[in-house]
Amino acid sequence: MIAELLRDHETTARTARWALSVARTAADAPTEDLLTQRLIVHERAAWMLRSLLAEERPVAIAQPLEARA
Repeated sequence: MIAELLRDHETTARTARWALSVARTAADAPTEDLLTQRLIVHERAAWMLRSLLAEERPVAIAQPLEARA
C-alpha cells in the first residue's frame, strides 16, 4: 500500500510540475503559487514514503521464552 501511495504522489508531483511550467509560460502568478505549494506537499510526502520503504526490514519472529533457556 505504501508503494502504491508513493506512485500516486509521484504522479501528482509530475503533473503539478507540468502544470507549473504552463502557468509560468502564461505568466499566471496565482496559479503558479498554488501549484508550487501543492508540488511541495506531494514531493515531501513522496520523500517520506520512499524513506519508509527503504527502512522496511523483515521482522524477526521472537523465540518463545522456553526456547531461550
